Amino acid sequence: MKRFLLATLIVVVGCGDAPPMPPVVRDSAGVTIVENFGPSWGQNEGWTVSEAPTVSIGDTTRGETYIFDRVIGALRLSDGTIVVANNGSQELRWYDASGSFQRTAGRNGEGGVRFSSLAWLGRFGDESVIAYDGMNLRTTIFAPDGTVQHSSSLIMTFQAPPGAVEGAFADSSLLIVRGARHWIRAMQGQPNAPQGLRRGPTLAFRYSSDDGSFLNGLGTYNGSEQIFRTGRTQIVHVNARPFGRNAVLATYGNNLYVGTQDEYEIRVVNNLDTLDTIVRLQRENAPVTTEILDAYKNARLTNVHARERAAREAQLDSLPFPETMPAYSNILVDTEGNLWVADHRPFGGEQPVWNVFDPSFKLLGAVETPPRLLIFDIGPDYVLGRWQEPSGTESIRMYALVKPQP
Repeated sequence: MKRFLLATLIVVVGCGDAPPMPPVVRDSAGVTIVENFGPSWGQNEGWTVSEAPTVSIGDTTRGETYIFDRVIGALRLSDGTIVVANNGSQELRWYDASGSFQRTAGRNGEGGVRFSSLAWLGRFGDESVIAYDGMNLRTTIFAPDGTVQHSSSLIMTFQAPPGAVEGAFADSSLLIVRGARHWIRAMQGQPNAPQGLRRGPTLAFRYSSDDGSFLNGLGTYNGSEQIFRTGRTQIVHVNARPFGRNAVLATYGNNLYVGTQDEYEIRVVNNLDTLDTIVRLQRENAPVTTEILDAYKNARLTNVHARERAAREAQLDSLPFPETMPAYSNILVDTEGNLWVADHRPFGGEQPVWNVFDPSFKLLGAVETPPRLLIFDIGPDYVLGRWQEPSGTESIRMYALVKPQP
């Protein structure tokens, strides 16, 4: 009963009908624990995102430099320049503050580098950006004018097997993450492959951006939930668990932020693998209701032939659905050090809502962002990401982040 009353109280406070709620901060064996019970924003203090974009890049009538295909990252530099990583053409593109094309690097060797498998784009220092070529295990740092400052290949070791670059720390070292893809492949190769629901590990490492050498481990965390089953031909089939949990990671300064979606908790680990802070929000996970299950099953029965429908229905009914949704979805840290935690959306089409925590991890409140916008970068007064039309057409859009003045 106590937890139910607490969840109800959070809803009331979130509506702005009660006074702001400060967090409770305590120390536990040298680890700071920040317990949040509700938003601290009062009435008319919340942040909002503009309805219309302030910059929109993407126009098929203006040539190929304004056509996007599988954008995997975008960042805004301090002078307003927007850098986009376009996986479809294997290149980085620079646009000025108004969205006009400036230069490119990577495709056909432009800018002194050629990408084979552009996989990640990140901010590096104040003005530079860093791109990762997954096929070549190569990181390349670009100056604001698009010239190459430095390039090196990661030296993978048995101690730290291959993974993906997913962040950069303030000391210029890199976050490498080894997740589900490698674990699934290893499990499938076992003589007696596992059956049923399994949760694999997500491993985090730190590498040097100077020479690509391994520096240290950053922990092993509960990763993605997968369902293993062996078919009639003894081929092992692996599928993600519906509404399953996974590890989500982000970097800011010299800290690693890690969540496993089991409960509303984010762990803050420094780049030497020491746990500094645990951030919590006292909120129950949403239940997986009958209505949600029915909607999920119906969506997967669409276009299934009548003679296969019964077997497919039986297969769906046998899935190990969880009782509750993940506590949250993605996490990001903006350029000001505020932690953004996205609410879980069961089907992806619901209104995106983010809980924002300030640099001291006090919950400020919730911010709604535009649907169909995959956010890559959040600054002091903007939100930047990839917009995708129902047809699949992509564009880069930046929206104003409006913060009322005190």
